[in-house]
Amino acid sequence: DASFTFHPACPQYGQRPVRFDSASADEKYAVPIVEGEPVVDRKSTFKAYLATGVDSDEKVQWARRNILGRKNVAKATHNMLAYRFVDGDGISHADNDDDGEDGAGAKMAYVLSVLNADNC
Repeated sequence: DASFTFHPACPQYGQRPVRFDSASADEKYAVPIVEGEPVVDRKSTFKAYLATGVDSDEKVQWARRNILGRKNVAKATHNMLAYRFVDGDGISHADNDDDGEDGAGAKMAYVLSVLNADNC
């Protein structure tokens, strides 16, 4: 069984464990992930990751597990998430998680919506 639970580095800041099923480790759901350059503001460092070609919940979970498994991401105080995709039946899916950083996931989801960014 390849199920996995990601335990956040800083649960005292509102982070919750994330449970992944075994499909999240299946390479048939692998998608390309683009890594952005770090942005430093005061004492915080921000880094974006973009998964492309996402068209199913399984691919979202594969990408999220892959990104959270990176050492620099795993030790971050917050790991926000937003995604939008259209599945094979033409149905739109979108969700976000602010990981304890109040409203951050919703703001990222808003940007994806304004840009009409799908399948990421």
